[in-house]
Amino acid sequence: METRRDSIVIVGQESWLNETSVDFSKFERTHVTLASPNYRPPASQAYLNFRRKYILKHGTLPVEYASIGYEFVLIFGQILAKYGANFTQTIPPGTFTPGSLTSGYQWQDNHDQWPGSIHYL
Repeated sequence: METRRDSIVIVGQESWLNETSVDFSKFERTHVTLASPNYRPPASQAYLNFRRKYILKHGTLPVEYASIGYEFVLIFGQILAKYGANFTQTIPPGTFTPGSLTSGYQWQDNHDQWPGSIHYL
């Protein structure tokens, strides 16, 4: 693509960032776009606060699962506070709960044994 100067758009997944054999400057030169559902703006005040508190408590930088779990518990707490313990019967389908580290989660109906699920947006 670099040689031919094509103008196509390349959309990749965030796991490409874990590939150690790739020169990341190629991503920049070719304007590769990465889809990342787990993206958190690293300079956001909410993330900086979370990170500081995590380091103070655990003495190490938070791994990705720590921030995802932290965010999920905060959002789930908001859902429980607003809709109660039986939220699966009272929460309207499509309800969006904004997050602090991420854009948030959305409740969607399921057509299986579970009454619904929470989808990360």
